[in-house]
Amino acid sequence: MDFANLIHDYGYAGLALGTVFEGEGALALAAAAARTGYLSLPWVITTAAVGALLGDQLAFIIGRLCGLRLAARLPRLAAAVTRMEGLLERHGAMIVIGRRFAYGFRIPAAMAIGMSGMSWMRFGTLTLIGTCLWAALFASGGYVAGSMVLALL
Repeated sequence: MDFANLIHDYGYAGLALGTVFEGEGALALAAAAARTGYLSLPWVITTAAVGALLGDQLAFIIGRLCGLRLAARLPRLAAAVTRMEGLLERHGAMIVIGRRFAYGFRIPAAMAIGMSGMSWMRFGTLTLIGTCLWAALFASGGYVAGSMVLALL
């Protein structure tokens, strides 16, 4: 199987799996593949947003279900959650949306938000906004970078 067939057959599934976790690299590569015609840019954006949303929801649920027991065992974690709750009271929407753009921070932040008192509906709504913005911006960047690489080649 050649590279083009791999991208065609597994590109969207690989992108979805990659964006459940951090995902910038997977999204940029998928967008570059869209630039070369192997994938569709609207589907790349949609797949990335759905994968990222799923990953954020899973992290929130893990934080909600297991986080308080973990915080009881780890005093430093409990202190971090207390700080997060204070920040969420003052800047909740900006933190939930903005953490999507902070590499390495989004999964732990979603878990901490799950441990806080924020409702799942509020978190889900704000996360949907953040993931859609993130997917569109990073896919656009990967698409442009893909055209620059093509020009160099």
